Amino acid sequence: MIGGRQRGGRYLVESFVDTAAFAGTCYRASNWVEVGCTRGRGRQDRAHAGGAGVKAIYVYPLVHDFRDRLGVVLSAPPRPLGAGEGLDSAHWAEQEFGGAPLGDVRLGRRLVMSAERQAEQPGRAFPGAAQGDRAATKGYYRLIDHPDVEAVTMAAILEPHRQNTLRRMQGEAQVLCVADGTDLDYTNLAHCEGLGASTCNQTGAQARSLHLHSTLAINAQGIPLDIVDVRCRTPEEPAPKKPAKSTPIEEKKTFDWIASLQACAAAARQMPETRITCVMDREADFCELFDAQRKDPCVDLLVRAQFSRKTTAGQPLFDQLRSAAAGGSPTLMVQRQSARPKRSKQKARAGRQARRAALTLHYAPVEFAPPENLKGLDPVQLWAVHAVENHPPEGGKPIEWFLLTSRPVSDADSARQCLTDYALR
Repeated sequence: MIGGRQRGGRYLVESFVDTAAFAGTCYRASNWVEVGCTRGRGRQDRAHAGGAGVKAIYVYPLVHDFRDRLGVVLSAPPRPLGAGEGLDSAHWAEQEFGGAPLGDVRLGRRLVMSAERQAEQPGRAFPGAAQGDRAATKGYYRLIDHPDVEAVTMAAILEPHRQNTLRRMQGEAQVLCVADGTDLDYTNLAHCEGLGASTCNQTGAQARSLHLHSTLAINAQGIPLDIVDVRCRTPEEPAPKKPAKSTPIEEKKTFDWIASLQACAAAARQMPETRITCVMDREADFCELFDAQRKDPCVDLLVRAQFSRKTTAGQPLFDQLRSAAAGGSPTLMVQRQSARPKRSKQKARAGRQARRAALTLHYAPVEFAPPENLKGLDPVQLWAVHAVENHPPEGGKPIEWFLLTSRPVSDADSARQCLTDYALR
């Protein structure tokens, strides 16, 4: 018999061949197969308006050749896209946003038209970009003014773009997925609801904001392939601290980095010919992330180390690398940085001239034990790359990077490649 039920926004169609056997089946996410989606119609949709949320349809196959038995002919998978293919044409918005699962085809058309208008003047708010077109402005605000429980969400809007990103990644042999977080400051929007308190700026001043964590794919030459994963959350109000050991990692802000890694791993399983490396800054230097990569090693990690934790060799990590034998003398182009005066929520910043820095490279395998609250984990084994500037400008701070990676770094060339890839972020 065929039965269906909704679970977490998905509609599951279950085919029971043997009820007793099915009852004992393990419901693992990897076993479900997506076969399509609903049309967004509710029970009373006599006018075919399609106003309900579109839901993905999954089946749990009891036999591997169920499609053949049902006579289903699969269409050919979409071909890979070039890095900038179609983005310079008049139909780029249709390519990147057309067919977004918003529950109503009219909303999809409005999304494409709004994207075209906004791209013409990206530095302006939409009313300015619309140049007095009241109908376009009103339609835009109707599009975005939907409750979160409906189909118009950030994930749904970006879904066609994300699928095209995966197609661009499929055309590359090596892809770097650069993850980072930023706070979107909306302090001046006094009447805006749903914002949280953020104190992440350098002066400690509070701001009303949203936190955005995004993962951008680039190829080996640094050309953007676009967004792989993005998530936005409201920073929580300060609350009485509880011991970090008792807080599950899923409830911590740092889980954003693991979620980014998981999204890249899901992409990697769709393109076995493309090698993906997740490139992350010092905030991602924590043991749970390395353990997550170890459990699902279909992608590599390249993380700048923040902590000089003690290795199983008995030395702090940074000291062990500084004392390692030199493994090369690469150069790195340091970009110009303009000076910035002190502002209410930002410290002053000194200017910096562009220069080519001569570095000394060290690399070594490292192993360190998990922290006290993760004693059940095996020791983490990685490779570490250390790069330090030999002759910094007078009065300037030398460049010194400590990189941790799951890639094998067995020679100077592979160590230099880690440095080059991290510099692209």
